[in-house]
Order: sequence, then structure tokens, then C-alpha cells
Amino acid sequence: MRAFGTRDYAADVRNAQTPLAVVAGEKDELFFADKFAPALDAIKPGVPVTIVPGLSHTGLTVDPSAVPAIIAAVRGAG
Repeated sequence: MRAFGTRDYAADVRNAQTPLAVVAGEKDELFFADKFAPALDAIKPGVPVTIVPGLSHTGLTVDPSAVPAIIAAVRGAG
């Protein structure tokens, strides 16, 4: 949980100098995946959020079914 921590995620998002995209698993056990889009939109409108059905937090990183959504998000963020 601390490896990717930030003191002010909103400032980090606002100040990002590169394109952003978020991909989350629908069944994420650590975050409310359905809250990413409205939270980011309030900070920096236009950040695309993709929710991958049926996947958990870790599942998103190890399940091959997540790969197409991740590739699409990366390509679309450019």
C-alpha cells in the first residue's frame, strides 16, 4: 500500500505532464473502481478510466484477459 503512496494525489494528477489513463478491475478490493472517473474528472477532466469486468486489484496485473484493455488505455492516452 505504501509503495505507490502520495501525499497529494490530486496535485499529482493536476500537475501530470504526460497523458494519463486509469485501468481498474471491477472487483478491486483496495479501491472503489466506480469512483475513479468522477474523482479524476473533478481534478483533471478528460482522463479516461476503463473498468475491466470481473477482475480484482491483483487480477488486473496477472490475468491475460486484462491485456486488451490495458493496451487500449495506453494507446488512447497518447
